[in-house]
Amino acid sequence: YLMIRFNEIFLKFSFLNYLLVISCLTMFMAGLNAIFEFDLKKIIAFSTLSQMSFMFMILCLGKIDMCFFYLLMHALFKSMMFLSAGILILNMNNNQDIRKMGGLIDCLPFCGLIFMFTLMSLCGFPFFCSFYSKDLIFEYFLMMDLNFFFFFFFLFSFFLTFFYSIRVIYYLMMMNYSMYNYLMIIKFESKFLIISMLLISLIMIFFGSFFMWLMFYKFDLILLEFKFKILSVLILFFSIWFFFEFNNFLFSMKYLISMFNIFFFSMMWNLLFLSINFFLNNFLFIGFFSLKLFETGWIEYNLNSGLIFFFKKMIFFIQNIFLNSYKVYILLFFMWFLIILVFNY
Repeated sequence: YLMIRFNEIFLKFSFLNYLLVISCLTMFMAGLNAIFEFDLKKIIAFSTLSQMSFMFMILCLGKIDMCFFYLLMHALFKSMMFLSAGILILNMNNNQDIRKMGGLIDCLPFCGLIFMFTLMSLCGFPFFCSFYSKDLIFEYFLMMDLNFFFFFFFLFSFFLTFFYSIRVIYYLMMMNYSMYNYLMIIKFESKFLIISMLLISLIMIFFGSFFMWLMFYKFDLILLEFKFKILSVLILFFSIWFFFEFNNFLFSMKYLISMFNIFFFSMMWNLLFLSINFFLNNFLFIGFFSLKLFETGWIEYNLNSGLIFFFKKMIFFIQNIFLNSYKVYILLFFMWFLIILVFNY
């Protein structure tokens, strides 16, 4: 939102091209990580990272109004996703593994259906709220004269978004009953939550077209061939076919290839190691060195303990002088005697 507000400042600089490359790679990386992840919260986090990168891509291309429109739609369905995912995890005895959360269509039909609607809206399923913004942005992107690098990563990131959304729907809705079904005899579905989820789901389904006509009453002319107009829908159906055709093959490849590759894709291209282990360990070493040097080392002994010991000795010396009155009187006598001798000569 801050980038949208101050877009005129950022457009004057040339780093938007570099930001476009970084956001494109980040969207691609987040989609790959979401495919190899089984933690529901991490999948939602990677989807948020992917969609934020998507908005940064549109912002770098100069379409501020489209970026703001998609920001509103993303906030609408992602708030619904957070609410329904929290209810699912709570009912599953705090389990977050999607492999153990099957059969929601029978155990928690309303909450599972709402969560499925949010995933369909996330991947831009036709006639949901994000479909209008994503389809408009997709067509505008196809009209731009960009190189093969951006075109490939943009389309493949779209495919990855469809793929991990369908994957989560399959594991939550179509898989067998989970091991936590016996705990769901007492289901946590509050009436206030159901009412709020129902209202937001209705807004999520019907208000996408309303906001599009409200914000874009003057459309830019978009001229595309028919094959490009239906390309987003073709990617959606191709991702559905690809998931059901190669799902077992993809997740059995971890026995055929090295575990390093799986670890590489599931750990954000080793960015966790670079950002946490590498930098954090170096800063911890610097902190340990400063601790040994300044707080428990020779600087602490000389500047802190040494000065305190010196002042204590001086105070003790002066105190001993003034405690003995005879010494004070003799000292004053010699001082006055010296003063008299000096002034007489």
